[in-house]
Amino acid sequence: MSKNQNEKVMKNKKEHKLEFWLVISMLIVLSVLLILLFILPVIAKDGSGNEDKIIEFSKWVLPALLGAFGAWIGAGAAYFFGKESLKESSRSTQQALETLKTNIEKFLIEDIHPMALDPNFTFKLDDPVEKVLEGLDKRPDFWFVPIVKNEKLKDVIDIEAFWRYKGDRPNTFKTDSVDKVIEYIDTEPKLANKKDKLHSFFIIAKKTDKITATLERMENVNARVGIICNEEGKPTHCFSRQDLRSFLLNVS
Repeated sequence: MSKNQNEKVMKNKKEHKLEFWLVISMLIVLSVLLILLFILPVIAKDGSGNEDKIIEFSKWVLPALLGAFGAWIGAGAAYFFGKESLKESSRSTQQALETLKTNIEKFLIEDIHPMALDPNFTFKLDDPVEKVLEGLDKRPDFWFVPIVKNEKLKDVIDIEAFWRYKGDRPNTFKTDSVDKVIEYIDTEPKLANKKDKLHSFFIIAKKTDKITATLERMENVNARVGIICNEEGKPTHCFSRQDLRSFLLNVS
């Protein structure tokens, strides 16, 4: 048993001991008061004429005292048993969460069936922007463009950046290369608040990576897409952060 578990057990024992002696103390006080109420009339038989008053007082106090102590003991019992019920409920919830965590941590990226990337829909840093735009016209289902260098993944660029570049550089975009678009994203003042959303918003992952760990990685760096690469570093599949969340929700 760990140190934390030992401390928790000792704390629970102290609480139970305190609650036990509290109930015993309440019963002792009640017993003493009841005895006093019963012996007061006997003590009052001294010829002073106060006997009837004391008896009447005892008759009035006895029901009130019993009612008050009954409510006190009832409240104590409700607190004790309610607390125990809450502890049991918390334990059950914790066990359920631990079981759920164990179950979802076994799933891998390959279990979500990541989408295959078109091997012909990758571009180099020195490719002209016009070539990328022509490719986007043919593949309207893609919202980002993988950029490679020496066949290895170099960057990921949102298609919005290319359309913005075409609008801002209408006279040169046909001959300008992809690296100019990256420079444009990083230096254009009106894109200062969107740089992280227009490129470098990805992580590289493997099909054998755990979904929970991968999702945590993506959230830590605010990545919107995960790219799976082969042994040579060439991008082959992709998935979004929402894909991971939806899968975990469906299996939990």
